[in-house]
Parts: sequence; structure tokens; C-alpha cells
Amino acid sequence: MSKKLLYLVIVSRLCLPLIGYAQTACWLLKPIYQSITPFGESYYKVNTYSTMAIFDTNGNKIVEADSITYITNGYALALTNTNGKFRLKAIIDKSGNVKDISEEYYVDDYHFFSEDMLGVSNDKGKSGYINPDGKLEIPFIYVSVHPFREGLASVFKPKKGLKGLIRSVTNKKALVGSATYVNHKGAELNIRDGKNNPTFTASFKNGKGLVQMEDGSSFYVDPKGNRLEDGPNNKELGVDEYFAYSEENKKQEVNLPFIPSYNAAYSIYTEGPVKGYMANGVMMIPSQFQEAYGFASGFAIVKKDGKYGIIKQLGGTNSVKVSEKGGKISVQSVIPADWGNCPAKFLYITNGTDRLSFAMTGQESQRAVEGVVPVTNGEKIYELDVDGLIVWRQTNANAQATDETKSSGGISVSAPGKVTANSKGECVVNVRVTNRSGSAQSISISLSTGGNKSVKLAPGKTAVVSITTKIVKETRCVISAKSAAGNASGVTNLIPSFVL
Repeated sequence: MSKKLLYLVIVSRLCLPLIGYAQTACWLLKPIYQSITPFGESYYKVNTYSTMAIFDTNGNKIVEADSITYITNGYALALTNTNGKFRLKAIIDKSGNVKDISEEYYVDDYHFFSEDMLGVSNDKGKSGYINPDGKLEIPFIYVSVHPFREGLASVFKPKKGLKGLIRSVTNKKALVGSATYVNHKGAELNIRDGKNNPTFTASFKNGKGLVQMEDGSSFYVDPKGNRLEDGPNNKELGVDEYFAYSEENKKQEVNLPFIPSYNAAYSIYTEGPVKGYMANGVMMIPSQFQEAYGFASGFAIVKKDGKYGIIKQLGGTNSVKVSEKGGKISVQSVIPADWGNCPAKFLYITNGTDRLSFAMTGQESQRAVEGVVPVTNGEKIYELDVDGLIVWRQTNANAQATDETKSSGGISVSAPGKVTANSKGECVVNVRVTNRSGSAQSISISLSTGGNKSVKLAPGKTAVVSITTKIVKETRCVISAKSAAGNASGVTNLIPSFVL
């Protein structure tokens, strides 16, 4: 290699150009939670070790309780555990409106609204129904109530109050009372058959409800109480989540997490054991998360350091300029104004694990730092950390290793130090490629061990390209990148998953 080219390579390692990303992100909720799940279009349910809460996409807590159901049929319930019973604290609709409940209502097995009615019980154990405003629509006169379906609900009414509810029949306990159906106005259907009282009524389904009598016979009725065909002979009747008769296995239909529409422009990439994000094929957030979920409406749930948080997409850019010479380093950065006065630090990593952390001075968008670093020829990684989120990363290979990494013209590549294969002998090589030219470039990347991909980058943009290649033994892999603006190359070591 000529002295002139060696000089250019060394200079490129000592003074990195200004690096910009089209998009970045910040914390909406820092990773301090045991779990986070989508709750609605603009809300999330978070779980700590003792409570649950709902947050909106402005980071505001709108309600907190011991337990919060997911939205079913337009509403969710916030519940407080009171001596083993769940008292209704608030009703939350799908728009995030919260209706606080001051009355002493308790929720049993059917903790969801159906047809705008919720079965609840009072402090004496009697049951009735309330509407979404918390108003009592059907009084507390039943011993058990079930979800409304097709305009009617199955209820059981005691004959002599709760004290006469249980009687002994040949040393067995039996209910004293009758089952029936009630409509939204509280009117009951008359489905008695002489002295043969109904002891069980299943919720309506497909226009008919199943009734079982004291003598064990069963039949179906229509919504007016008219008798239809006979029912099943078995006395043990299975029911679904709405208390409708079901011969099949139950299918979960209630209290399900909200499934958002994820934005396909944002993809998740994996680098070793951690994950990061790309936006339209361009680096957005460097890999750092143990778990990462898709972006929906500009937000994504992530797991970092064993806890869950939410990141928020920002439209601004990060730009960082690093100068390193003779054991001294100088960093100037411009970050989005959204971070305000959030603390920022610059991380200097060598040998993959040794790291120095420098607190950056400045506020708002302008941050800077100067510090002393060890003089080393090993690979270095520079990172910008804002408020605990790594928003920029640059790998700076050894300046003297001119046979390992070369760059000419307007592109450059950065290769991982080593890649370990999976059990199938496949290595996923994540190549970071940057377009340093002044025009858009189509860049083709290939591996000497097999595998290639292409990417199109705008001026100043960086992307991570993943290429899969197979190996059978430890192999030195040369990475080649070509474009109209110039060529670049790098080297990585491919390690088998096990050695024979």
C-alpha cells in the first residue's frame, strides 16, 4: 500500500465525518415495568409488581388499579382487590375516557360488558346490572347473573332470599329458587312448566336459549319463552365465555389484548443477542434491546435491561462528529430538540467490553465532550446515549489494520468483529454500510463465503444489511461493497456453533 493511501485511511479513522440518521426515537416510558401491552389505538397497559395502569401516548397515567381488564365490547374495568373480592373502581372506554365508580359494586366471573350491561353484586352478595355510566339498571335481586346476549341474560333468583337459597336433599345441597331470563328493562321470561321449575338457563345463542328443569329434562326456548326442540340429555352442561351452551372447547373471546396495525416501514434487525430498528432500510435505533416489537402509530414496546418500556419515533436527526488523536477525543453532536435537557453521554468501547463513559455538556440540541482515551490499535465502538437510550453507534476499525478494512470514494462498510453460526452452520453477517457521497447510491454487498444483497442509500445515510452464509469451520470472510461512487471492503471472522 502506498504511503499516500495509508495516510488517507488513518485520517478517515481519526476524524469521522458528520453522521446523520433520517429518524430516531426517545423514551415515552422508560424501561421500569414488568410488562407492557397495547390497550387501544393510543393507550398501553403497564404492569408493575403490585399494580396496573393505563398510559396514553403523551406518557400520562389515566388510571391505576390492582387489576385492569382489556377492552371487551367497548369497555374495560379497573378493579381493586378488597379482601379477596374485586371491587369496581372505574370503567374505561375505548377512547380512554374514565368513569370513576364510587358505589360499592363487585365483579365476579363475568368481568366484562355485554350489550352495555355489566353484572355486579353488592356488599350483601345480591346481583344486578349496571350500565357504562355506573347507573344501576336492574336491581340487586338475583343470586347470580350472566352476560347479556341477543337481548337477554341468564339469571338465578332465590325463592326465599339468600338464607333460603341452600337446602339439604338426602344429604346433598340443592338450590332453592329458579333460573330464568331477563331483558334490558328487567322483565323476566316465564318459562316454568307447572311445578317443574327451571334450575339452569344458558345464554342465548343463534336465537335460542337452553333451559334445564328440576326433573333433568332440557329444551330450547325462543326470545319470547316459547318452547322449541328438546335439548341435550346430559345433565352436565358446558358453557362458553358468555354462558351459552357449548359442546365444543371454549374459545377465548373476552379480555384479549388489543392488536395494533404495525408500520411495515420500520423493521427490527438482530445483532447477536440484541435487537434494533431500521426505518425504510436505514439505521434508526442501534441494537440494544432484549425484545423489540413493531412500531404502531409511532410507538414501539421494547425490553431493555430486563424491564419493559416504550420508545417514541422522532422526526429529527442525530449528527455526531468524533475526532481522536494521541489519546485525546473530541465529540460534537446535534440531537433533536425533543430531548430537551435529557442527560447525554458518549461511550467509548474497546475490545468489545472495555468502556469509558463521558458525560456530555450542553443543553437542548447541542452537546459536546472532550476526554482522554487509551491509545490502542484495537477496534473501537463509539455510542451516543441520551437518557439511557443508545441513539447512535459507529464502529471505528483499527487505523493500522489497512488490510482488514478499506474505503475509497464515497462509501464505507463496517463489519462485526466475529459472527457465531447457528446449529445449522448459518452465520448472519450484519454489515453496516454508509453512503458518504453527495448523491444517492445503489450499493451491492457480497461475502467471500457466499451471499450478497443490494441497498439503495441517500447521501449521508447508513443502513445495516444482513447476509446469511454457511460455514463448516472458522473462516475469514471478506466483505466487499461496490457502487458508482467507489468501493469498500471489510473482514470478519465466522465461528462455527461447535468445534468437533
